[in-house]
Amino acid sequence: MIDLTIAVLHYNQWYLTLPCLESIDRQFDHPQAFYTAEKLVIDNGSTTSSPTRPSGWEVVRFGDNVGNIGGQNRCFEAAHGKWVLFVANDVRFLPRCLEHLWDARRVCGIIQPVLMDP
Repeated sequence: MIDLTIAVLHYNQWYLTLPCLESIDRQFDHPQAFYTAEKLVIDNGSTTSSPTRPSGWEVVRFGDNVGNIGGQNRCFEAAHGKWVLFVANDVRFLPRCLEHLWDARRVCGIIQPVLMDP
């Protein structure tokens, strides 16, 4: 059983999505023995292709764009984890952010990081 699915919704903006994926990948620089994770990019009907294949990420492609809410539903439908972390493609994770979110789930039914505009 997978503990956590990290699902990033993507549509045509690899210049945003790739840095997002990299910031998430850096969360795993320190061994995380306390959970298993699945990493998904949900392509919401993009008409452009990735300049590079995101290493370690499964790309689930859909042929049509169903908007943000429909795309979020696709993220949850594709997930196999007990917990799902939906991430918009313009989010950047600070160091150890994922570890803190994972710890917070013990006292919450739903969690979300603080959103900040740099």
